[in-house]
Amino acid sequence: MRRNASRCTTRQMSYMILVNTPRIIEKNSTILFIVSHLVALKTRLCYVYRSYVHLCQRRISAGRFSPEGKGYVVYLINTIYSEKQPLSWLCGGTIVSSTSILTSAACLKEISHMYVIAGYQIFMPIEKIKDDECIRRTKKRIVTKVIPKDYDFTQWIKNDLGVGIVNKPYDFTDQIYKLICTHMPVSIDINYEVNYEKENINAVAYGWGSSVARKPGSLTEINRRYMKEGQTVIVKQDVCTSRMDIKIESNVLCAYGPGILASDGRDVAPQLSLVDRRFNLDEDDKEECFDGETFKENRCAENQKGINKTDYQNKNKSVFNFTANFRRQFFQDAGSGICENDHGGPLVSWVGQTEILIGVAMNSLYTSSNNCAGPFLYTSTARSRQLLNCLLNSESESMRHRCKQNNISMLIIEVQWPVI
Repeated sequence: MRRNASRCTTRQMSYMILVNTPRIIEKNSTILFIVSHLVALKTRLCYVYRSYVHLCQRRISAGRFSPEGKGYVVYLINTIYSEKQPLSWLCGGTIVSSTSILTSAACLKEISHMYVIAGYQIFMPIEKIKDDECIRRTKKRIVTKVIPKDYDFTQWIKNDLGVGIVNKPYDFTDQIYKLICTHMPVSIDINYEVNYEKENINAVAYGWGSSVARKPGSLTEINRRYMKEGQTVIVKQDVCTSRMDIKIESNVLCAYGPGILASDGRDVAPQLSLVDRRFNLDEDDKEECFDGETFKENRCAENQKGINKTDYQNKNKSVFNFTANFRRQFFQDAGSGICENDHGGPLVSWVGQTEILIGVAMNSLYTSSNNCAGPFLYTSTARSRQLLNCLLNSESESMRHRCKQNNISMLIIEVQWPVI
């Protein structure tokens, strides 16, 4: 195997080693010796082996490399058993319990049979999943779909939430994910407190979708190979209504502009002032979808439980918000948001040391050149509390009755799979 050398920063080099080490380690002792010495000496010379990810040459138009695999983030892919076969179909989702995937109603309704891929940073199109050991051995089928009965594609902005139940519960201690995938699957807490999604709260979005919308007639695969993260900020709904010229439901979050919250919950630039981090909403739209590649094992977690204020009253914890600022250079590369095929993916924030799910991806604007542009819309979990309780507890007859009394009716779809 030939090697190419190029110049990188020390930080970029460490990312390159992080990505390549799992693939290199089995090759031979000579390569392992070279890799270990590159790390030890912190040299700026990056040796990039063909067929591996070259982070030094990868241009990041917006968004950032995800420093660790997010085990609660999953993607949904179509199967050969669906009658509809949309080109490059993909949706995001979030593990909220060992059996439940929270996503959008539109995603669950669009095709009939879908797989859930967890614990894997890499996106694989449907025609290649048989060749990938991780997907072949760990994919799960959605066997039950629960969506609001009144959900309508033509009114996509209303109640765009749904839950997919998988055929077999996730085992969050299953070590096979470390061996053949990229990280362990975990569940995440759902936020039910509006205080944790207020204006100026920082958040991070995740997904594999394209950074541009598909052009008419294009047959090219548009989805990104590796999961991306994008930092953003919750803003007033007026920002979305004025730029999108639509009426927005009260349970919809509007996010726009670059965030300062790293995916591990750190404030990336607490020293700057409030004035330094303000952004101009009237500037020309820039491409604002995330783009990044990395691998890293993630921690294990317990099953999903709801977050509320009383959980944290006596723990001296606080939400990372917009009172601490970002470095000026982040304006060009950290203002990120959802794009094509990121629908259904998570919007996440932090309460102290705990990650919480605050929104589910819906839609964004597009520029005349088909680039995705802000602002970005997410369905709020806190402002959809009653609906989520109904969707997540649909197996309970008493809960279904209670939901019906509150004028919330659910459509429960049992997916009939062939014997596989």
